Amino acid sequence: MARTLQSSEEQQRLLSLAQAETAGASIGQEDSVLSADIGWHKYEQSHLLKPGSASVLQMLHNMPSEERANHILTHSEVPPVVFSVLNLMDLQAIQYIITLIMEVVRDDGSRYDVLMGCLPDADIFTPFHKTLSRQDVDTATSDKAAYLLSGFMCRGGSKKFSESQVTTFVTSIVNASYTMTELGKLESFCNLLKNNAYRNTVFEARGVTDMILKNVDPERPAPNLYKACFCVWLSSFRPDLLKQLIDRGVVLALRKVLGDSRVEKVVRVCIHTLPALLEEDKAVEDLLERNTLQVLQLLEYEKWRDAELYEEIRQTLYTLQSKVKQYSNFERYEKELANGKLRWSHLHQEKFFHENIEKFGEDDFRVVKVLMKLLVADDLETVAVACHDLGEFARLYPTGKKVLDRLKAKQFLLMLLSHKNKDVAREALLCVQKLMLKRWADVSGGQVQPAK
Repeated sequence: MARTLQSSEEQQRLLSLAQAETAGASIGQEDSVLSADIGWHKYEQSHLLKPGSASVLQMLHNMPSEERANHILTHSEVPPVVFSVLNLMDLQAIQYIITLIMEVVRDDGSRYDVLMGCLPDADIFTPFHKTLSRQDVDTATSDKAAYLLSGFMCRGGSKKFSESQVTTFVTSIVNASYTMTELGKLESFCNLLKNNAYRNTVFEARGVTDMILKNVDPERPAPNLYKACFCVWLSSFRPDLLKQLIDRGVVLALRKVLGDSRVEKVVRVCIHTLPALLEEDKAVEDLLERNTLQVLQLLEYEKWRDAELYEEIRQTLYTLQSKVKQYSNFERYEKELANGKLRWSHLHQEKFFHENIEKFGEDDFRVVKVLMKLLVADDLETVAVACHDLGEFARLYPTGKKVLDRLKAKQFLLMLLSHKNKDVAREALLCVQKLMLKRWADVSGGQVQPAK
């Protein structure tokens, strides 16, 4: 069963914003296509269109865009005439009609329902699929055709489209059987993922996850980045799909986006995705380890046009802060040590050591001995963090310096002082200083006192 992550009002608001952003994407190009005089009578005279179709289409051509859309939606006999053009072979006529339909639905997704209500027995899939499969079709037309077909699928569901048709559509997109842009593909996936029934079908297709995650990158064009993040948000309503994305590294990808991107709609959809991630242990650990708290704090002081975004950031920040105590326990620290790979995170900050320093002496300083072994690890970040943690142990544990002296830690650390990796060398130096200083706090005051 799908999980409710936000109120239905919040969900609808985000969907409406996405619809509005799509609406203004290519109006200039649409005007150019719709200005062409197709000459519909020749198709009617050749019996390729039903009698009377040409006059209906010509009447639509002469109308202003808003009046034209309203006329199509309020006259049930018009949509069948419009859709019949998709069965022609003339690509210009098809481009015209696809653009015309796009004009009708782009401002309001519910208009798909009105059109389908006028086409109760029509096969909507086949003409779009045939157009998309043509070798001579351009990417702009393909993107629009796929956008429309995915929109009809989203709204029509299983009543209008079979599972095999949806699978064929998704597979054809991924396998490049359709001549589409990357953005066009992502927009089609977004439309399909709005329907919970299609979410498994989309993600089961080989290559879909790779394509989406590849675009969850602040280096990608902003429209691609936004649509990819939107796909992730839509998938977050399915815990099973979200876990798959977490295993594939989506948390770190979103964290990077929040840290680097200041495109408001991108930040908004990422913030809306975080509540679902905060219900998954692995995701919370990843978010905390990558200093997401600090990132959210910085976002709170950015300038955003949408006033509601500030409250959404603050609420997410509060929720993440409430997780810190739960995930900053010594058992998780030991788990990271056992994994043999240390990463800079809240588990290696001063607050953690003040709260847990006594536990470092348990079991004959077992944890300290593990840290000693990690000084020779192949992973350089692990070595740097181990140096840091040993320094904190020396500084805060009552007999920390004596324990490390007994374990001959200094000789290992001295060898690391000349390490080619600057982070390792710096942390080793700081650790040696903590071993030798009587009071670490004296460093900031410039009064370095060697230990007796």
